[in-house]
Amino acid sequence: MSEDPITLQGESKHGRSHLWFISEIYYPDETSTGFVVTRLAEAAACNRAVKVLCGLPRYDRRGSSVARSETRNRVRIRRCHGTTFSKDSLFGRILNTVTITLSIATRAMWEIRSTDTVVVATNPPILPFLISLIARARGARTLLLIHDVFPEALIAAGMIRPTSPSARILARLGAWLYQEVDAIAVCGRDMADIVSARAGVPAPLLGLVRNWADIELIAPADRRDNHLLRGLGLGDRFVVQYAGNMGPVHDIPMIVDAAVALQHTHPEVHFLFIGSGSRLPRLRSEISRRELKNITILGPQPRDAQASFLNACDVAITAFVPGMYGAGVPSRMYNVMAAGKPWIAAVDAASEIGLVIQEENAGWVVAPRDTPNLIAAIVAAFERPDRLEEMGRRARHAVQDKYTFAVTCRSLEQLLAEIETVR
Repeated sequence: MSEDPITLQGESKHGRSHLWFISEIYYPDETSTGFVVTRLAEAAACNRAVKVLCGLPRYDRRGSSVARSETRNRVRIRRCHGTTFSKDSLFGRILNTVTITLSIATRAMWEIRSTDTVVVATNPPILPFLISLIARARGARTLLLIHDVFPEALIAAGMIRPTSPSARILARLGAWLYQEVDAIAVCGRDMADIVSARAGVPAPLLGLVRNWADIELIAPADRRDNHLLRGLGLGDRFVVQYAGNMGPVHDIPMIVDAAVALQHTHPEVHFLFIGSGSRLPRLRSEISRRELKNITILGPQPRDAQASFLNACDVAITAFVPGMYGAGVPSRMYNVMAAGKPWIAAVDAASEIGLVIQEENAGWVVAPRDTPNLIAAIVAAFERPDRLEEMGRRARHAVQDKYTFAVTCRSLEQLLAEIETVR
């Protein structure tokens, strides 16, 4: 039976007020933030007057022809112009960020009214600062939707030092922003720790609004029927899959070291990488340099193919560099569990992904950079198919009970209701 995701309320109570979702990324872009904001806005539009301010497609749908203004699934969308240089160029990324931020903020100054409520995402990072000021000047309420915490994410990526002036300035700016908004939604308990500590006292309303599993699209499937595994010639291998972004905070070299160690001791184990990112060129180079035959790479796959490619493995794997506690939560975590796949995660044990895996007994958690224990976890998964199968069942049951879109919508509505009642 289809799950009813629509639980947001409000238009009847607030008359001509609008609920705004403001984010650089929105439909048709389907990167994680764009997908999350699009789904939440469309759910809210069933019972509210919802408007969106966003940019033109610049990620997975870069160059797509879209209308500047349109109504889609009851949401009124206004797309603002900005430069759309390739994200592979640092100068292009910076210019894109500056132009789209100014474009969206300028439009927001004309559109937002005192009776409105604004949900603003942390992408691009400068945008929520301007939107919070505009909303405050207009007398509107603001909810900050956090998917990345700065400077923690930049420090973990090695882009700035933790003791640098840049890190101190970003921390102070973050503290100011957290005090300026009416409420904050975070997607992980570790993120809540960082945000609440930085916000100080009195702190704004803080709520856990997790990402979710698409339990209707994604379900466990027999790997023997998986066309992707057959096409890659991996039907008889034990497949360890890494799916998602391969950026500077993802410890791809650690997983490669595990593949090197297992290539001769466990030749049945094969690593399948799906995705792209700044670490991909080095991954290709290491495969060639070390003559690794137990790694296969596929490019990014469309979101509507998740049911197939997430089932193209026996166990999922991820690894973060040290220092990622509270800085971000991998959005694909819940869909992997929806496919009935256990996790092997090299992450902080108290991070959101670490907590979920341990609470649901749905995989293995090892410390970042602990390559020997990562290898041991892979071997344990390979040698105990009965245990792996039971972990997969628990993962699927957990997302059906706790990590659905309806649960996410209810969490968001609770925050919105609180700030709309108070002010």
